[in-house]
Formats: sequence, C-alpha cells, structure tokens
Amino acid sequence: MIANGKKARRAPRSRTRRPTSAPPPSRTGSRGTTSTESVADRHGRPVRVGTVVRVLEVTDTLRDKLPPQEWTELQTMVGQAFPVYEIDEHGSAWVEKGWFNKKGQYTHGHSYALDSHEMEVVESRTRRRPTKG
Repeated sequence: MIANGKKARRAPRSRTRRPTSAPPPSRTGSRGTTSTESVADRHGRPVRVGTVVRVLEVTDTLRDKLPPQEWTELQTMVGQAFPVYEIDEHGSAWVEKGWFNKKGQYTHGHSYALDSHEMEVVESRTRRRPTKG
C-alpha cells in the first residue's frame, strides 16, 4: 500500500480463534510466492522465508489503532526470535506468535509484518574452525 508516497503500515492480522484442541498452523514456507524473495535486516543481512529474526520494535503508529490488550501482546514479541514465514510484496517479513492456556492448548495468535529497522537476523550458535593460512 502506498500513502502519500510512503509505504503504509498494515495493521497486524487479527486474532484468530481456533478450537482449543487445534494446534497453531505451521507457517514456515506455507504461503504463496511473493514478488520479493529476500529483504535485509537492520544490519543489511539477508532475510528470507525460514530465517530466524529478533523483533526489535513494534511501530508506535499501531498503538492508537489497536485495542490495549492486543498492543500489549504485540509488545511481548520485542526481544524474541521468530522464523519468517512470508515476505510480502511490500518487502515486509512476516512473523507469528501464538498464545496458549494453562493446559497448553492454543488460544490465539498474532502475525506482524516487520520492516528492516524492526528486525535483526539471529546469529547461528555454531562456531567455525579457524582456517590455517
């Protein structure tokens, strides 16, 4: 979406209620093809479907557009890492978080579209052997 020459921020997808016995859907790579296969994080590192990214912020422009509970739930995503399940035609990387009740049953979830400045790729914890040379 373009508004006044700038890409408009889409609100997160609305909560979806599922039967408590139904697990959250698997999202990695399940979306259709998009016009953009990769985008960059805040450091310029490539982000593709399946890349694990840390959410750095949730845009304040959503604060007045969302119910307080939904805003609070989105804020809990900051600092956490999620796999990217879609890169949309606007170049935003989509991540998702689910909430569960005390019995461990899925209750609802939120998807959020991240711009480059709102995410960073989580580094692999595997160490490379130094090369001799």
